[in-house]
Amino acid sequence: MLHEETVRVVRRFALAFLTLLFCQALSAQGTVTIYGTITDPSGAAIAGAKVTVTNQSTEQSRDTVSAVDGNYVVPDLPVGLYHLTVTAPGFKTFVQRSILVQVDENRRVPVQLAIGGVNESVTVAADVAQVETRTAALRQVVDSARIVELPLNGRNPLQLQYLVAGSSGSTDPSGGQSENTSVSIDGMRANSNNYSLDGADNQDPFFNTPSVFPNPDALEEFSLQTSNYGADLGRNAGAVMNAVTRSGTNRLHGTLFEFLRNQDFDARNFFANSVSPFKRNQFGATTGGPIRKDKTFFFGSYQGTRISSEPGTQTPIVLTAAQRTGDFTGAKNIKDPLTGMPFPNNVIPTARLSQPALNFLDAFVPLPNAANNAYTFPNAAHTVDDQAVAKIDHAVTSANHLSGRLLYERNNTNQVPNNLDLPDFWASIDYANWNIAVNDIHTFSPHLINSFTFGFNDITRNQLPHVAAQKSLADLGTGFIRSAPGPIAYDTEVAGYFQAFSRYLLNQYRKFVQYTDGL
Repeated sequence: MLHEETVRVVRRFALAFLTLLFCQALSAQGTVTIYGTITDPSGAAIAGAKVTVTNQSTEQSRDTVSAVDGNYVVPDLPVGLYHLTVTAPGFKTFVQRSILVQVDENRRVPVQLAIGGVNESVTVAADVAQVETRTAALRQVVDSARIVELPLNGRNPLQLQYLVAGSSGSTDPSGGQSENTSVSIDGMRANSNNYSLDGADNQDPFFNTPSVFPNPDALEEFSLQTSNYGADLGRNAGAVMNAVTRSGTNRLHGTLFEFLRNQDFDARNFFANSVSPFKRNQFGATTGGPIRKDKTFFFGSYQGTRISSEPGTQTPIVLTAAQRTGDFTGAKNIKDPLTGMPFPNNVIPTARLSQPALNFLDAFVPLPNAANNAYTFPNAAHTVDDQAVAKIDHAVTSANHLSGRLLYERNNTNQVPNNLDLPDFWASIDYANWNIAVNDIHTFSPHLINSFTFGFNDITRNQLPHVAAQKSLADLGTGFIRSAPGPIAYDTEVAGYFQAFSRYLLNQYRKFVQYTDGL
C-alpha cells in the first residue's frame, strides 16, 4: 500500500510539472484592471499616448496606447503595487507611483499631461481615489495584513468570510463530512457560494463547499462579491470568493512559524471531571524570490498540522447497572408497549428484556461515571494534515506572462461525529487534494489581449468506520445477516440517551478540469 501511494504521489507531481512546463500556449484569467482617460491641460482627449504599467515588486511591465477618445485599459494584471508611466509627443512624461490594485478591482487612474518635452517628467505620489464605475458588484477585499494578523483558530483563512456584511456565520451543509464549512451570506444557502483560487475552480462538487485552501502565509488576499456581480461569475446564486496565492518578487524573502496550544493552558469544562487532553502544533515555512531577476520568480510554502484530541468532552447518557436488569425505579411511567399500561413499580420483567439489546449494552455501552447517568470522556479526535504550495511566475516575452501554481494537501482526521457518541465509535476521514492553476496573458497588440486559464482539481475522500469491539448485529444475536464483508459500522441512537455512530465505509473520487479563453 505504501509503495502504491508513493507511485501515485510521484505521478501527480510529474503531471503538475509537465502541465507547468508545456502550457505556455495557454492564456490566463487576470484579476485586476487599471484604466482611465488621458487629457491635455484643456481637458481634450489625447490619442496614441503610450501607457506602461510596471509591477513595483517584479519590474514586469505591460504596455498599451490610448484610443481616439483618450481612454486606456490595462486588464488582467496580478494584484500588487504598480507605477504608471504615460508618454506622448509634445508633453512631459507622467508618472504615478504606488497604485495599489486588489483582487477583482477596477482601478481608475485619470492622467492629465502637461505641455513640455518628453525628457521632462511630472511625478504624482498622492494616492489614487477609487470610485468604482465599471461594475455594480458589492465587494469586500480581505488583504494579506488581515489574513496574517487576525487571530484564526486553526489558521483557516475561510473563517474571515464571517467578517463580510450579511454573513450569518459558519454552516456545514454536508453534515460534518466536507473538508471546509461554508457560510450563508445575504440569506442564501451556505452551499450556494462559488469559490475560485488563482482564477481556477476551487469547489468541492460533491458537497458544493470550498475545497482545499492555502494557509494564511501562502495567501495574498481574497475578495467576496455578495451581489450584483457579472454573469461571467455564474454557476451559484450566493457569494463569489476569488482568492490569490502569493508570488515571488525580486527580493528573496521567507518565514518560519510554529503555533502551539495544549491542555496546560486550558480551563476545565464545567461538566467534565478533568481538563480534556489537547495538543495542537502547526508549523511550517514560506520562501519566495527571483530565479531570474525581473523575469522569473518562485514561491513555496509548507504547513504541517498535528492535533492530538480536541478540546471538550463527550457526555452520552447511559444506563445504570439496575436499569440494565429492567429496574427503572424513580423513572416516570415506564409503559408496556403491548398494553400501553405502566409496568408495576417501573420494573420491566426479565422475560421481556431483549437479549440482543443486552448484548449490545455489554459490548459497547459503559456504566455512568458522572451525575445524572452521564458517561463523560475526552473527545478523541486526531488530525494529521500536510499542505504544500508551489508557484512560478515567468515572463516568456515582454508580451507573454505565464503563471503556474500547484497546491497539494493531505488531511487525515479521526472524526467523532456527535457529542452523544459512545466511546470508541468514530470514523477516519482521509482527504487528498491536488489543485493546479495555469494562467497566461498574451498581448498581441495594444488593443488585443488573449486571456486563458487552465484549472485541474482532484479530490479523493476515503471514509473508514472504526468500532473497537468488532461485533456486528449478527454477532449480537439479532438474526440479521451481513450483506457484505468489511469493517463493521453502526448508526444506532437511543433517543435522549446515547448514540453509536461510526459512519459507513465510503470512497469518493471527483475530478474537475476547467479552462477559459477570451480575447
